[in-house]
Amino acid sequence: METVLFKSETKKNVQAVADFLHQLADKIAAQEVVLKQGADELKLIIPSNVVFELKVKEKNKPTKPQVKKVFEVELEWLEGDGPHTSENEEVLLG
Repeated sequence: METVLFKSETKKNVQAVADFLHQLADKIAAQEVVLKQGADELKLIIPSNVVFELKVKEKNKPTKPQVKKVFEVELEWLEGDGPHTSENEEVLLG
């Protein structure tokens, strides 16, 4: 069963997204992320080892001529879980 603890979706320009991701990266490196939206707040303690997933996909709708691109960045971990080993070749930024 999946429970959504926090969700946000807003339109932003690329620079605003990059600024947010830089701030988020700093928080992840510090292993503590606090997400706030209105009165809602969620605190995450990030372990030293996580599963890091990147996914890029296309969504086509027969009723629309445009192809929608989706770029997802995901971190996964089990609470109290030990170190993870990589199953795939590491992705590098070019």
